[in-house]
Amino acid sequence: MPKSIILCYNGYCGTYCSKHSLACRGSAGKYKPKLYLPESYKLKIEISDEALFKACIQIVLGPDSNDSTRLHTSTQKCEAVNRAYQTAIPKTVTFSRNCTGRIHSTIL
Repeated sequence: MPKSIILCYNGYCGTYCSKHSLACRGSAGKYKPKLYLPESYKLKIEISDEALFKACIQIVLGPDSNDSTRLHTSTQKCEAVNRAYQTAIPKTVTFSRNCTGRIHSTIL
């Protein structure tokens, strides 16, 4: 996927964008301009910028970030716990008998 993003920013849209991208339409022609750039704008990415761009993409979309957000265990642990509470005990239903059991099973 980083290869298709870098090629798209370089202006080589085609099969990579049509297969792997939701932001680009897959054509660099004038009939289908890019959604994220003005029509007459061209980007010139150098080799050092390309390596830095690839490293940034790996940080954001790499396997480590996917593993940390898969089970809501990112740095926002408070939000993840609150979401788990909301699924176990919704506000619209009253669980007077087994409320504490539901909370404890959610945390485990």
